[in-house]
Amino acid sequence: MEERLALEREFLQRLLQALGYQPCPGWQPLEGGVLLPVLASLQRSNGAPELWVLEVLDAEQTDPLDAALQPCQFPADEPPPRALLAESLDDIVTTRASLSASRPAG
Repeated sequence: MEERLALEREFLQRLLQALGYQPCPGWQPLEGGVLLPVLASLQRSNGAPELWVLEVLDAEQTDPLDAALQPCQFPADEPPPRALLAESLDDIVTTRASLSASRPAG
């Protein structure tokens, strides 16, 4: 899975650049102090998130939002909470992310 992740990240960075976005892999804090891996993000002038580019590794799913995050997307020394890995990206974006985004930045 790690090899697939490396290949996917290389492809997505090239794709993002071709679309005019600056790839900047990092972490987006969510509700409860959980960190979400993002490949790129844009913020509004007030600091609220406008766009997150997320990677999807679960090839079994036909809808990317039905997929779940994988342990290899996180640093080995900081594994994500098991509950986060059990959630679909749709659940993460609509619940955890929306709660986090509704707060003012800073």
